[in-house]
Amino acid sequence: MQKDQCVVLGSKPINKRNIETAIVELFTKGGRPFTMIDDKAFKVLVAPVLDAANIKLNRHNIADRISAYLFDVKENIKVELKRKRFSLKIDAATRHGYGLLGVNAQFIKDGEVVIRTLAIKELKSGHTGAYLKSVVTEVLNDYAVEMKQILTITTDNGANMLKAVSDLNAKCNALMMESDFLETPSVDTSIDETLQSLRARLDADTITNVRCGAHTLQLVASNVFSQQEIKRKLGKIRSVVIKLRTPSSSLR
Repeated sequence: MQKDQCVVLGSKPINKRNIETAIVELFTKGGRPFTMIDDKAFKVLVAPVLDAANIKLNRHNIADRISAYLFDVKENIKVELKRKRFSLKIDAATRHGYGLLGVNAQFIKDGEVVIRTLAIKELKSGHTGAYLKSVVTEVLNDYAVEMKQILTITTDNGANMLKAVSDLNAKCNALMMESDFLETPSVDTSIDETLQSLRARLDADTITNVRCGAHTLQLVASNVFSQQEIKRKLGKIRSVVIKLRTPSSSLR
């Protein structure tokens, strides 16, 4: 039986912040279960590093570490979005009886297109346009985003999504009318000039609804394949393919 050997970690300094981030990402991005912390093998592997960095890790404090990490991520996104024009992408889905709404922000940073996930919210009511609008507004408020910062919102072609964007546009225009940059026209300004100025400002602050190209193509394909003539021809094609793939038939 071999004797125990001590191994020196090395002279390189340990970056405590990097270790803490790696721990959090192991259980978030990596998807590892919290029970892993109690595994004997895991403890043997990480104990030297954690001891050297003076980090205490257990099933009770890992949740707090994740919460603190998420708070930092959120604050960084707030800084990125501050006074920046950007596009939103929203999509709703139902899985295993749970309704979810994803909200992403897309913008240019250092010459590159970046996407940040702002929230994945559980939908606790019917997926109406008015309710979806309220959820999106809640997310935007959480990031201290003003409506006038939003250039476009990409959605599918669902009537509820289109209604949500329409309602957001109405709110955007209403806020614009109340904002300070609508100065009182001078006595020398004509009515036509005033109306033209108001129209230009409304157009500038209108959110464009971009309909998802993939969803549009899916609707087109679905419409085509639902036609009886197409169904009949596809049925013939399937019969021929099945015949050709049958060994006894292909050898004839």
